[in-house]
Amino acid sequence: TCNARGWKRLQRCSSLERYNQIRTNIRFKLRIHSFSGVNEGIKKNKIKQFLILFSPQWSLDHSGSWVIPLEQICFLLGFAAGAVFLGHLADSVGRRSTFLFTLALGCPAGLLAAFASSPSIFILGRCLWGTMLGAMQLTLYITRLELCCPSQRLPVAMAGDLIQVGGRFLLLGLAWVCGSWRVLQGVMSAGMGVCLLYSCPGLYPESPRWLLATRRTAQAKDVLLALCQNGNAQELEAREALNELDNACHLPAAAQISLRSLLSCRNIWKNILILGFTT
Repeated sequence: TCNARGWKRLQRCSSLERYNQIRTNIRFKLRIHSFSGVNEGIKKNKIKQFLILFSPQWSLDHSGSWVIPLEQICFLLGFAAGAVFLGHLADSVGRRSTFLFTLALGCPAGLLAAFASSPSIFILGRCLWGTMLGAMQLTLYITRLELCCPSQRLPVAMAGDLIQVGGRFLLLGLAWVCGSWRVLQGVMSAGMGVCLLYSCPGLYPESPRWLLATRRTAQAKDVLLALCQNGNAQELEAREALNELDNACHLPAAAQISLRSLLSCRNIWKNILILGFTT
């Protein structure tokens, strides 16, 4: 009987010790989980503060009803101003230089609109971006017409317009994929940055007609010779035809038309009125 009572006491003591050990283990685990939860909460708060600090507070989706119409007006005004002023720059400096210049400035202007933190910055970025787009579209239009024969200008112009319409449909699909206007604006701006690869020699030649009009005969001969080689024309015939440029009458350089005389031309204002009405 004494042995039986002692055995029961030993069992009770061992069960109490196990209970205490389990209890201490549970408390230790709860403390660890509580500390880990506090650390996770601190990390989440730091991430939220970082996102709030570096993400723009303003969004076009929750802006007033006046922002979008004003942005569209400023974009169209910038587009028209870019076509007029930078188009005059294309006549003075060159088509290739103006095209690369608009690409270099259009990319940061688009990124400024994408990361805008207020309506004023967004409208300014879109206006600058529209200015660069207007000059770019005009420069490409003039270049592709000057690089082809007069009999091929109508098909080339129609092909360019069809590509532009296809690009607008592609823009709809791109907007659906991006899901956000900031992402869409950033992707389009990055695309303009990728187009800076046209600055590599041979990818985007200067217009030979503009070179001949400004009496840069040597550069025009190099561009025309490169075009003849790419078109599988006979090199000897091409060189003989280009050598006739030296024997041609040496006329003075084409007169630079000032912007004042350009705006005072009645025919230009008539065409602007017709194009504005049809648009």
